[in-house]
Amino acid sequence: MNEVTHEPEVISHHFSSGVYCKLVRIPNEYTVQSHKHKFDHMSMLISGNVVVETETTQQAYSADKGPVIIEIKAGISHAITSFDGDAMWACIHATDWTDESTIDEVLVVPPSPNMVKADFMVDVTPLVDEIYAQPELWDQFDFRTKSPSSPHHEGHDIILRYNSPDNYNENSPQDFAKEHESVWYPAVVKLPSFKYVFNQLLDNIPDCEIGGILITKVPAGKSIAMHSDAGHWHPEYYSTKILILLQSAPGQEFIYANGERYEGIAGEVFFFNNLPEHAVLNPTDTDRISLIVAAREKVKQ
Repeated sequence: MNEVTHEPEVISHHFSSGVYCKLVRIPNEYTVQSHKHKFDHMSMLISGNVVVETETTQQAYSADKGPVIIEIKAGISHAITSFDGDAMWACIHATDWTDESTIDEVLVVPPSPNMVKADFMVDVTPLVDEIYAQPELWDQFDFRTKSPSSPHHEGHDIILRYNSPDNYNENSPQDFAKEHESVWYPAVVKLPSFKYVFNQLLDNIPDCEIGGILITKVPAGKSIAMHSDAGHWHPEYYSTKILILLQSAPGQEFIYANGERYEGIAGEVFFFNNLPEHAVLNPTDTDRISLIVAAREKVKQ
């Protein structure tokens, strides 16, 4: 019996007279993370259905009536998501390079770091004081942390904005992250200094559509387990993630499975990618508290 895989599978590499073709099977509902190529190239959807998303467009393709040729321009970030079954996808490039172990280094723009520190800081002290004065705000809505199998189980949340709690169904909690319009939660009223912090942020970033917002705590000696948020509507639609450290200590780390590791101090702002596998480690005796904002930059008309 063949082993079932939920990761893209490179079926084969082909080289012929300055042309390279990579054949890939993309599992159902899997998103090949956004990436850029150094040169224009063609892709071919051989079978199945995909959505190709760039920074400004989103287009669905189907090979029901035969293979589909798609042109991908150089320097354009694009992601491919399969739906209604697995998809067979071929990338076709003009190149004389024939080493399959290093071909991506020749053709693909090196990825940007998954976390980038902003060139501004915000004053978080009033908000931290309000949080400490109201410990009852933690875990009023525990849909992220309640399950022992959740990577966030050792953490605690104050939800400020997300899908309406009225839409939560304990029998199908995964549906809570499906497409929705975010609403403000009651804790916003209890934390008036949040608006002060949030406005400082908005003054320093492009005009955005705002999705979910939460305050999360990783207690001393605890961690958020390695996980990926890919495959869910909310983290993929709101592709700009912003982390503001409210309280931290040396030795606390936000880490990625690829080896990237980041520390910070209270008031620092980070833009980060939560689709690759990542975790948060707190081996210190100080709670780590962060404000996380999910946003989507508005396309200029």
